[in-house]
Amino acid sequence: MSSAVPVNKLKDDEKIKLIKIVMAVCGVIFLLSAFYLFSNKDDIGARYRTRDLLSEISRASGSLQLISANIDDKAKTFECTFIGGNSHTADTCNAAREAVNQYLNENKDFFLNNGYLIQITIRGNRNGPTYMIISNRNYYNNSKSLYDTLSSLEIIGWIDNISSYKNWTDIQTLLISDINIDDISVLSQFTQLEYISKAAGFTAQDTQAIKQMLPHCKIVSFPAILLK
Repeated sequence: MSSAVPVNKLKDDEKIKLIKIVMAVCGVIFLLSAFYLFSNKDDIGARYRTRDLLSEISRASGSLQLISANIDDKAKTFECTFIGGNSHTADTCNAAREAVNQYLNENKDFFLNNGYLIQITIRGNRNGPTYMIISNRNYYNNSKSLYDTLSSLEIIGWIDNISSYKNWTDIQTLLISDINIDDISVLSQFTQLEYISKAAGFTAQDTQAIKQMLPHCKIVSFPAILLK
């Protein structure tokens, strides 16, 4: 005749099993956390070093969400990527650009002012610009040269109209692809524009209009540079 197992013994065994399960779960969480921190240490470090600048971008745009950041001190590059929210527009993106320019101007000793390429990529949605890159890359003189401010705009814009960018009047380089030239006269407000490129090429009529409005602007009509 088998003897009954004491109730206390069963309870102790259940406690031990529970403790083992909790320890196993904690171990998995620890390993996953360690893996995340190791694999994203560059991103975390970049976010920390540029935290004030990134805060200014978020504040000014009101809708952009940061998804990645990277700093290469050897190559002197800073790249970050945002995704647009429901209120994402060309104007909110321009507000972010202007916030960066203001921050750099007010913080002359900030390390990005020391010859760093600054590139901000914004992935949009159906509520705003589809895809854009804002940078200080100077395409007019040399693609490796830099502007003092974020004066270069690249647009991959399937659903965009050029008129949406009427407030980007101080940019110096404009590269566009698949964007609707709904009102070419908007470019007359871009008085500092010195380089413009359209991947699909400008029509002869649009090319002539740009030459009349911006006689010193270099016009390039082939997909040589987009998405570098």
